[in-house]
Amino acid sequence: MDNERREYFRVMTNAFVAVAPIDQEHNSIPEYFPKISQFSLHQQLEDVNNECYEQLNQLKDRTAHKILNLQNQKIDIVLKLVQQQAIEEANLVAQSIEIGEGGLSFDSVEDYELDSELAIMVIFTPSYQVVYTQGKIIDKSGDHKSHIQFDQLAEVQRQKLVQHLMKEQTAQR
Repeated sequence: MDNERREYFRVMTNAFVAVAPIDQEHNSIPEYFPKISQFSLHQQLEDVNNECYEQLNQLKDRTAHKILNLQNQKIDIVLKLVQQQAIEEANLVAQSIEIGEGGLSFDSVEDYELDSELAIMVIFTPSYQVVYTQGKIIDKSGDHKSHIQFDQLAEVQRQKLVQHLMKEQTAQR
């Protein structure tokens, strides 16, 4: 892709990427990926987890705080295990991708045509943060290298993506 055309900052990062052609049978992007549907619940769990940490920080009893913090860590470990199993069952492989608010470039298993409309699920490693969006193939290069422009990046998804981009940018410095 021509670097002069880019409107958004992009980073190289590792992620699992799942894509599916857009059709009229699905109402939401997560529905396109039933083998890894538990990731759509990830945000709800993350919200509860954040609330737990807020409450934990208000505890004055250090022993209770430590025990509850350890319980939260156990739950986080179990969640990562479930997520890893779902990824394995879906036969997804982590790969190096280039991503920004405007789109992404990745190696696609399928050879989609230019202008194909796709449902997209990106699972960042090692955080397992998930971004769902829709986009179209605007360029292809090499063996199955697809360049996708995001069409409909919901604000919540955009915020999760920007948060990940900022972390990656900081880590790469």
